Amino acid sequence: MNSLPFISGALIALTPNGLFLAKKTAASLPFPCTIYAKGIDEKEGKSFNRLRDIMGDIIKEHEAIIFFSAVGIAVRLIAPYIVRKDKDPAVIAIDEQGRFAVSVLSGHLGGANELCQKAAALLGATAVITTATDSNGLLAPDLVARKYHLLTWPIEQIKVINSHLLQKKDIIYHIDADLPLMLSNFYCRKLKKLNLAAKISHRHELTPFCAFITAQKTLLPKDCLALIVPRLCAGIGCRRGTSCAEIKKALTAACAAINCSFFHLAHLASTVVKKNETGLLELASQYDLPLEFYDNDYLKNIIQEHHLAISPFVEQTIGIGNVCEASALACKEGKIILPKTKFKKVTVSLIWENSMS
Repeated sequence: MNSLPFISGALIALTPNGLFLAKKTAASLPFPCTIYAKGIDEKEGKSFNRLRDIMGDIIKEHEAIIFFSAVGIAVRLIAPYIVRKDKDPAVIAIDEQGRFAVSVLSGHLGGANELCQKAAALLGATAVITTATDSNGLLAPDLVARKYHLLTWPIEQIKVINSHLLQKKDIIYHIDADLPLMLSNFYCRKLKKLNLAAKISHRHELTPFCAFITAQKTLLPKDCLALIVPRLCAGIGCRRGTSCAEIKKALTAACAAINCSFFHLAHLASTVVKKNETGLLELASQYDLPLEFYDNDYLKNIIQEHHLAISPFVEQTIGIGNVCEASALACKEGKIILPKTKFKKVTVSLIWENSMS
């Protein structure tokens, strides 16, 4: 499984040695990467004449961007596309000799600091991370949010909470008492492993300078940060006759791969070809989960729109070459957080139901 929560990356090389380092890095990162360089063979990557002309498209298509260049070049190229903390991609810059890896943009929520450390380790470089909390060895709430895919609200409170933390003052994590018990226990366990103080609380029990793990935006006391729990939609493909237990086992493993619980699931989706699959129907009924079946023609349009990879065998068998990713995208608009992942008799893709626009 991908140890870094990125779906895809762009590695941008501006010199021959930068290209060498990009190829070396791409071969070792645990997620698919596209290399961009002048004159590169189309089998190895994408060529460009002027990088500035395609920078906008690169940022739209990739969650992680690594420049093999000076930091200044990276900053000038990404500057027109910077939006805000929870929207920007992770951006790092590695000098073309591979000596230093610098976290440039979206260190916490975008994951640039973690990516920087990983890339530096792969190349034997020195990681340069300047985020204040990291420099002081402090675990910031927005970094916890990134780790467990929690959505931060209001975004302006991140600076307030982190400033409080930098004054060596405690941040208490409150877990909403209205969350389902399974999810409350999930977050209690995870925070305990991080040596963070956490307790289950009602909204009226919140105090200033806290992080509140909850399912929805809510009126908070002054200087509190809400960490919104995601709701997942799972697109599912399965072999005929796959049991409820086998499907649940696959879904549990898929959720665990992105640091979530089976109980984060809010919707299930598949192709109409699977509408009589007993295992799927039993699972949805047992856990009271909405289950949608989509027409193959509709899913084919989604496959084309999102340029999804297809399986010729599956297409020949049931008339559509990508069930799980297409179904997940049909269930909810948004970004796939777990691409097609194969388990025994089952394929799963996950997408967030919640959005913070």
